[in-house]
Amino acid sequence: MADGWTDRSGRSLINFLVNCLAGKMFLKSVDALGHSHKGEYLFNLLDSVVEEIGEDYVVRVITDNATSYVMVGRLLMEKRRRLFWTPCAAHCIDLMLEDIGRLFINVIARARRITVFMYKHALLLRRMRKHIRGNLLRPTITRFATAFLTLQRLHAKKSKRRSFVVSADFTSGPWSKKADGKRVQQTILSQSFWTQVVKAIKSSEPLVSVLRLVDEDEKPAMGYIYDAMERAKNKIMDHFNYRDRDYRPILNIIDRRWGSQMSSPLYSAAYILNPTCLFASADPAEALTMHMVGFIDLLERMIPDKGEQDKISTLLDFYTKSEGIFSRDIVIRHQTMKLPTDWWAAYGVDPNRKDSALKKLAMRILGLTCSASGCERNWSTFEAVSLVIVNFNFLL
Repeated sequence: MADGWTDRSGRSLINFLVNCLAGKMFLKSVDALGHSHKGEYLFNLLDSVVEEIGEDYVVRVITDNATSYVMVGRLLMEKRRRLFWTPCAAHCIDLMLEDIGRLFINVIARARRITVFMYKHALLLRRMRKHIRGNLLRPTITRFATAFLTLQRLHAKKSKRRSFVVSADFTSGPWSKKADGKRVQQTILSQSFWTQVVKAIKSSEPLVSVLRLVDEDEKPAMGYIYDAMERAKNKIMDHFNYRDRDYRPILNIIDRRWGSQMSSPLYSAAYILNPTCLFASADPAEALTMHMVGFIDLLERMIPDKGEQDKISTLLDFYTKSEGIFSRDIVIRHQTMKLPTDWWAAYGVDPNRKDSALKKLAMRILGLTCSASGCERNWSTFEAVSLVIVNFNFLL
């Protein structure tokens, strides 16, 4: 995983981490000042890291979604014929939320004015917290998710907020006489504002749930992300009672971003190899057909040996048809009780065939992370520690 950031000293740093089933590990940091957006430099840098780790050990390289990295990722896949490059899933979903936010730019701006106004007046903020028993802001992992989560928090205590701005706690203070205070009061009492808040929440909440999935460290999200995105789209349609004019602009944004950034054989293979998703789908046979081309593309790229390809293809038939060990009751029950990687570790080899080729492939794919965001929020802490060390050494 490559994660670029700029520290307080203005240095453009690119941090490299490796991820596997055991977790994430910091590899190294490179000062890329003046080169962080140059394609040739980034390509040589990523390529050298792959070489350092060993190409046989790298399934995927993850970077952010910047245009320079898209070009570099494609060049890397052309040179390294067995690995994949994909952009960060969390960043992709955040860009979806940014695009959706443009549809609700006015309501988000009005909500932001409310929060800024409340937090600008300490006494008012204390009174507000006491009245509604809560805060307005709800920080999260990405900027645009924070905007929508703030709308959720606003709406969760809508009646208390409305009663607060007509109470003496609000009207008796000097802020209520100011122009911005009057606008905040009018906004909170406006029914049209809350109607737009609800619409924005309906459009974003399912995507925020997917964002949480790809960002958490408890389990690899790789085997779940495709299914989670489909469920999110269905939930958005349901939120709008399947009125095409309401949900279509949202789904167009999701499909455009997903198609241009996240369409990869890795996700098709991960869906097929995750028994929780494949066998719980409404029509497993149809789902298998839909994703089989992606699985074949992955198989031909990752496993160039045709004999190994044939073995895996044969074993895949036993798995998808629930034959051999895959037909056992306990194995079927545990499809939804175990993490996909644990399930394959326990049941991935049929005792009669003793071939672990499919198991190894499944665990390599399902053990992947699909986001680099899990490490990004640590850099501010890393920098703070570095500053403490520098200052301490200066004192010495």
